Amino acid sequence: MRCSRCGKEIPNDSVFCPECGAEQTTEEKTEENEKKIRCPKCGSEIPEDSVFCPECGNSVRENVLQKKIHPQKIIQQAVEQVSTISKKKVELKKRDKIIGAAAGIILLLCVVISGIMVTRKPTINLNDYMTVSIEGYDTVGQASAVFDSEKFQKKYEKKLRKVISKKHIESTYSSVTEQFWSTCVSGTLSKDSGISNGDVITYTWSCNKERASSMYGFKLKYQDIEVKAKNLEEVSAVVPSELPSEEESLSITRFAALMIPVVTDWP
Repeated sequence: MRCSRCGKEIPNDSVFCPECGAEQTTEEKTEENEKKIRCPKCGSEIPEDSVFCPECGNSVRENVLQKKIHPQKIIQQAVEQVSTISKKKVELKKRDKIIGAAAGIILLLCVVISGIMVTRKPTINLNDYMTVSIEGYDTVGQASAVFDSEKFQKKYEKKLRKVISKKHIESTYSSVTEQFWSTCVSGTLSKDSGISNGDVITYTWSCNKERASSMYGFKLKYQDIEVKAKNLEEVSAVVPSELPSEEESLSITRFAALMIPVVTDWP
């Protein structure tokens, strides 16, 4: 520590200054806790914030500043900052690449979807226009398949007319829908008469998909139709609307008797 009067360096446990004899108080003794450095010229311990060495008068400010600045730490911090900046740049480049790739994929999907929308042919569901029904009496019931031409014509007449006009397709039918149905669509019933309760009647489609697609630009969609016969009235329960009168019955009996040959010679 230093003497409070003359400033000389004295032992830390001194009660009086050996140079000037001044008594040292407890306050001065606490200076032992302050940080010390050594003078680069004479080697004496001096306070860290000293500008000049109290022993030799050498200027120590530059050395103190150099120690406070710590060039190695500054260089290390600069290197770390450069490394951080480089990492951020790399991350930004990666992000830009990912964004660019995502944008490219989205653009490609849009092109593909647009191409599909342009090239995709409209679909006609034939089952929406065909009805299979069974009528009559048990064991003699009859099945029929009816095409709803009015409904089909209402939806596809204009579209088919445009196609026929654009492709210059010759027509010999009364309407373009009739031409389309007659040349591209057909089908048959598995059974159309002699139907009993419990019988399953199937309408099987037989269509020219290729012709419908290449000539008219439509895709055909269909599924065979199955109908089960039920609730057909029994034949025995049917009462004729007109029965022969009594006179008509007698006439029929007499006519039958006349038709029987008379046997004269018995064996």
